[in-house]
Amino acid sequence: MEKLTLIKVGGQIVEEPETLNALLKDFSALNGKKVLVHGGGRAATRIASQLGIESKMINGRRVTDTNMLNVVTMVYGGLVNKKIVSGLQALGVNALGLTGADMNYMRSDKRPVKEVDYGFVGDVKEVNSDILADLIEKNVVPVLAPLTHDGNGNMLNTNADTIAAEAAKALAKHAGYTYVDTGAMYRAVALYVQRNKPTPTPSLKEMEHEAIVSLLENVHIDFIQTPEGQHVTLNGEDVEAYIRTLEIGNLASQISTIKEVRAFLVAQQQDMGNAKGIVMDGRDIGTVVFPDAELKLFLTASPEVRAERRFKELEAKGERPIWEEVLADVNDRDYRDTHRAESPLRQADDAVVVDNSHMTREEQMQHIIHLFRERCATV
Repeated sequence: MEKLTLIKVGGQIVEEPETLNALLKDFSALNGKKVLVHGGGRAATRIASQLGIESKMINGRRVTDTNMLNVVTMVYGGLVNKKIVSGLQALGVNALGLTGADMNYMRSDKRPVKEVDYGFVGDVKEVNSDILADLIEKNVVPVLAPLTHDGNGNMLNTNADTIAAEAAKALAKHAGYTYVDTGAMYRAVALYVQRNKPTPTPSLKEMEHEAIVSLLENVHIDFIQTPEGQHVTLNGEDVEAYIRTLEIGNLASQISTIKEVRAFLVAQQQDMGNAKGIVMDGRDIGTVVFPDAELKLFLTASPEVRAERRFKELEAKGERPIWEEVLADVNDRDYRDTHRAESPLRQADDAVVVDNSHMTREEQMQHIIHLFRERCATV
């Protein structure tokens, strides 16, 4: 797929004729393939009032009960979406308005109730990038409304920023963009060393650095897409299940202190990134691997929160972790990573700190999307 531009516009822009017309003219003038994602604005509140339906807001977010769901479906998927589509058609743009239910292009789960019940609000779980890509390749311009569905006959009100991010991520993946978990690369090296350490050597701690470094020339790491998501391969073997244990994680942290190991993997990571079309995750990406990256995020959370997430992850895989050991492992790894001589963990001076200790995945995504949109608007 050639360059694709994805534009997300807020509801306030699309609800005023003057700003809407200016947007449509600018959007129609964009060259190449494109997608437009729009918000809902205040139209749903206004029409709900006309229908005698009370609008409820909590912390600035709409509560979508059954009556309000009917309103937002009518307004976002109908009135607002079709006004945009008809305006683009008038400008010679072959636009097609879609909600997530149309062609089943985006499915969500109803957001679980925690402290607040926001009603029929969706957290995106699946995007059919083939559907969107096929339309785009046929020179159809998708206009995406902030609505998804759950696959069981229910529409769900869904944040437009999330729609834009999930669509962009899916299309980027379809176009060949790659997500690189650099921590998984260190885990793969640790697994190879563990499997191939000299037989008289009982543990990695007793191995000489030279012995570990000598094994690197036989290590080939890649990333593949599977029905379960992206997996790591080691010399052609899918090792995703083997590298996610506490033992391998601990070994990877030890091996990452070796200068030659870091140089070996950093060189591979830089080769991947120099080709562009990549999202890279790791503890030294913004400071060592790509100091000139367009956007640097320093994601953090308290040790207790990270340990709890890791504990649940291990439980989900059928393991029986001990909470105190998981927390100790998190703290030990933080100490090793921040005190190692080679590329110690630190925040880049120009990185944006995101503490997600008390954020839901949805809130974290929306915050990062906002930061991303400040830097670029193309996939």
